[in-house]
Amino acid sequence: MLIFCVAVWAASCEIPVGPGYSIEQQNAVVRLLAQGAARVELRLEFTLRNSGDVPLRSLEIHLPPGDGAHLEAVTVAWEGQPVGFARQPDAQGDILRIQLGEAWPMKKLRTLRIEYTIASGEAGTGQFAVTPDFLYLPPDGWLAAPVPPRGMYARGGAPPKEWTLEVQVPGSFAVQAAGERSGQENKGGEQMTRFRQRFPGMSPYVIAGLYTTREFKLAPYPVEIWRKTVREEGEEQRLAGELSVATKTYDAVFGARADRSRPLWIADDPAAGKEPAPPDFAFTPVAAEGRAILEGEAERRKIAESLSKGWLGYGLGPDPQTAPQPMGSLPGYAGCLAREAARGPGARREFIEEGLRKYAEEQTTISESGGRAEEKKKAMQEMDRQSPWKNLLFFFALEDQFGRDKLHAALQHMIQARRGRGYDLRDLLAALEQETSRNVGEFVRGWVKHPGIAGDFRARYGTGSAQ
Repeated sequence: MLIFCVAVWAASCEIPVGPGYSIEQQNAVVRLLAQGAARVELRLEFTLRNSGDVPLRSLEIHLPPGDGAHLEAVTVAWEGQPVGFARQPDAQGDILRIQLGEAWPMKKLRTLRIEYTIASGEAGTGQFAVTPDFLYLPPDGWLAAPVPPRGMYARGGAPPKEWTLEVQVPGSFAVQAAGERSGQENKGGEQMTRFRQRFPGMSPYVIAGLYTTREFKLAPYPVEIWRKTVREEGEEQRLAGELSVATKTYDAVFGARADRSRPLWIADDPAAGKEPAPPDFAFTPVAAEGRAILEGEAERRKIAESLSKGWLGYGLGPDPQTAPQPMGSLPGYAGCLAREAARGPGARREFIEEGLRKYAEEQTTISESGGRAEEKKKAMQEMDRQSPWKNLLFFFALEDQFGRDKLHAALQHMIQARRGRGYDLRDLLAALEQETSRNVGEFVRGWVKHPGIAGDFRARYGTGSAQ
């Protein structure tokens, strides 16, 4: 992330200072090979300009990490000619270092091509899914890219303002990716769909598979349901209607999405739950008998929670669910708001009571586990910091303390002001103090740092189970 930020900052400098290059053009081709052992071929093509103040004699390329996937057959070509490379292992993705045959002069254009294949690793691991009838490449984490050269004030690696992602899959597949659909061709039983990417913009992803699709033109956003399963009569219509309620709720609480014309998608997931989903997609698990699991309240809340990320800024910045707690539970709180809007105000208390009960179960599990008392104490402290249930209840506690309307106004102000840059608890405190003209920090510190759930909160909701 630090390298990326430096690259973007340095790219804005008009006078070259230090070694660097700019990416003038970029094109990525993703092709699913469904026959035999399914795999994905990727071809990335870059036109680069030496924009620094010195000739360059080497270049480094960052490969995507192999979490849940195998990267194979990696090749690199410079000016159309294959070049060798030294591969340096790295937990965040290996680094390839190539020596250029001739020095790359200042201001001159050069072409770089990177090719490799991706195959899924063990079933149920990681985020990737590559099967004969389903492809999922998650936001980020699958594109290789050149990185800034070494040296003071080095720059390079920032994508151009626009570039093209082309997806090649069997002609019977439904396909969607980040960006704006800009063309499609069908040839030899294969479809080639192009998506125009913008930088900054949504993180690239690809979803494709053998689906039956149905679109519902609802307000304020269209909804497409992709299914591999048998559904009961009217189930899709009911789900689409509930999502329409959820999107209106998110517009009211968090502010409108940047692209109001872009649909939301719900897709059956045959690959053991791939998370995180893109900001405009939600996956539904598929039971062993081939039916989607949609009848439960928990599953419907999970769908609403997943789609909330498009309003919370995921895809344009850091994933809200990877943020330090309690902010990592903000999508869960959004999902509760959506389901409350669909079911009525009584659902709020139900969600709170469930959270208190689940948190108490977490406490009991640690208390009844084996091990020394000191180990249990540390485990309890860590659970208390990371518990999704306690941190979900944090937002309901803010409602009680400062008012729901004030909290929602603060959330909207924070999200809109920080769009594309991410946010943390300090941003929420500042926004809420601005809305309420009150000292919010003392209450928040007491909730976050004090072990357990505050007694007055437990008493308010009629349970003493969670300490």
